[in-house]
Amino acid sequence: MRGAWLFLLGLAACHPHQINVLPECMTDSADTVSIALPDSVDPPSIDAGRNESELLVSHQAKPLPGPTPVPCLVRISRTPGGVTVRRPGHPVLSFTWPGTDARDLLDGGFDAVLTGDPTAIEYATAQAGFSVMPLPWSRTYLIVVKTGGGITWAEGPSVWRDAMRGDARPTVPPFWWRETTCRDSVGPPVPPGGSQPPRMVYLQGDENARGLAERYVARGASLEPRERRERLTGVSAAELGMAVASGADYAVVSLPRNPADPCDALAAVGLVHRPAREVIPMLDTRLHLIVRQGRFGVSLDGDGIPLFAK
Repeated sequence: MRGAWLFLLGLAACHPHQINVLPECMTDSADTVSIALPDSVDPPSIDAGRNESELLVSHQAKPLPGPTPVPCLVRISRTPGGVTVRRPGHPVLSFTWPGTDARDLLDGGFDAVLTGDPTAIEYATAQAGFSVMPLPWSRTYLIVVKTGGGITWAEGPSVWRDAMRGDARPTVPPFWWRETTCRDSVGPPVPPGGSQPPRMVYLQGDENARGLAERYVARGASLEPRERRERLTGVSAAELGMAVASGADYAVVSLPRNPADPCDALAAVGLVHRPAREVIPMLDTRLHLIVRQGRFGVSLDGDGIPLFAK
């Protein structure tokens, strides 16, 4: 018997998302809840909460409301095209990120959809059988410019809010990145400077970032008029970090409002060091969770993140 317990402890040490449990806890509910996410999820990194999708998945490993006489195993595993979370006594959670219109996902039978699409939120609000839950304000969008090249809020916050597709508000301080100091070794490599004119770059696929970039270029005149169309560029996450770190380009980036690791969050967008650059906070954004009524229970934890239960 002692050898069996040692074996279980060894398994727990190899899997950071699992805890040692009694065998009688290892029973799944027969129900499966299908949840569509806007971003991909990588199980080994979900504790870092790189995006709102990972934040939602990672919170499902937290203790659920109600009596818990013994600790029970939470299993998070990859599946074809998604991630599954198994918690004894509660529905199996099947997370996927289809990348299609959220309204089609609701019509297609998904039990819950995490989205910032205002048309999907309006659609679900008008339909019987759905509930719409606004989540906490989770990201801040910023524009990175050369010192002295920024646009102030004298323009009016509505100018910028109209550029966003989802729920947005003027940024609310404090701004944690202004007080964060990181070691020199953190951050992407800085490419050598060149003679190319500056670009306005944003993360490819981020429609909010694209909207802000287009609005800034249209109003800010930071780029020459003839260069605006060809120099407004969507780039990969790695290229965005290098462009910001080099200081040669203008950029729209987003940061989590409450990062698990502030230095990692800054390094991901090339903002560990900011010489001769100005970082202008523009807008906060949040997502909404659309749930099909009657399929499962949803509660909010202390951070305002939903927990799915039976």
